[in-house]
Amino acid sequence: MAIARSKPSDKLSGWTVFGVILASLAFSQYLSTNSQYQATNTSAGQRPLFTAPASSLPNLEQEVYKQINKHRAERNLPPLALDPRLSEQARNHSQEMASGQTPFSKEAFAPRSHAISQEFPAHEVAGTLAWNSGYPAPAQAAVSYWLRSAHLDNSESLARIEGQYELAGIGVASNFKGQYYFTQILAGRR
Repeated sequence: MAIARSKPSDKLSGWTVFGVILASLAFSQYLSTNSQYQATNTSAGQRPLFTAPASSLPNLEQEVYKQINKHRAERNLPPLALDPRLSEQARNHSQEMASGQTPFSKEAFAPRSHAISQEFPAHEVAGTLAWNSGYPAPAQAAVSYWLRSAHLDNSESLARIEGQYELAGIGVASNFKGQYYFTQILAGRR
């Protein structure tokens, strides 16, 4: 991701500094009093996990699901059925990544995939992961990354999205840094 940086000015005016401090205090007060921002309890010694407005995460999950099925339709592939059990597992995995309990890696997803395949009536289980920060449409950014992955180092995501799976579970979580974590679990019925 390219980051555009502007040159800092040699001198900041007193009013600019005052404005930044005032805006920071106002935003801090907003977060502490606004009920739509929730802190998830964590074990001792960990920072609380602040999520995006609770209503927006399910919307992001639905957006990912719709975009994936749109892509599959463009490839003449059948749509994936959204499975609530797989979505719960995906959501848990995203929350663990967002809180730092689980690293963002396919190796960290492997044990969850194995456990799902043992408990879930599926002949194959696979997953795709993404995270981003600072995008106005984080779900679109995640799906775009997965679909562009054939041109990047990792072509597994695109192959899985276009694979012979029938079921999907989508989970999204965010943290206090404004990072969004996406987990998509795909399964084929036995």
